[in-house]
Amino acid sequence: GKPVLVALDRNTDMEAFGGRPPISSTFTVGASSDGKITSMNVTTNCDAGNTAADLVFPVSSTNAYVISGAKIQSNNVISAKPHNTIMRAPGHFQGAFVTEACVEAAATQLGNAGWSLLVQEANMDSDVLNGAWAQMKAYCNPEQRLQACQAFNALNRYRKQGLYCMPCLYSMDTTTI
Repeated sequence: GKPVLVALDRNTDMEAFGGRPPISSTFTVGASSDGKITSMNVTTNCDAGNTAADLVFPVSSTNAYVISGAKIQSNNVISAKPHNTIMRAPGHFQGAFVTEACVEAAATQLGNAGWSLLVQEANMDSDVLNGAWAQMKAYCNPEQRLQACQAFNALNRYRKQGLYCMPCLYSMDTTTI
């Protein structure tokens, strides 16, 4: 045989190499009445397959939020399954979704179930809040869209609409380059 170079498109690549490793997270979150998150404890278990000794999956991200005192613990779990990802840094985006679940839970505790903008903005990184987030709000008018969703839901018993805005801050450590 002779070696060949294969270039896959992103869809084929993700289908062939499994995407991201499965995770399971538990968390507790507390917030003050103004929406500021006062405590956030997250424990995430990552199914690293049978190669956990070689790979580390730190599923840890506070995403676009500044949450002082956040405690995030990530554990690799060895299983009989083969390792199912080729991603170099598989933990950031999963961690962002877990953090977003914490934000939503805090909003629910404050009586804002299904609408977490107050909690999001009370904890958001100021550069994101005043930059991309402000542009998104100016362009998309999420408060107006929420009212339209609520009106639709009031008129429809079985069909419902929803709205969710999620920031994403993917930071890279450039100090070691």
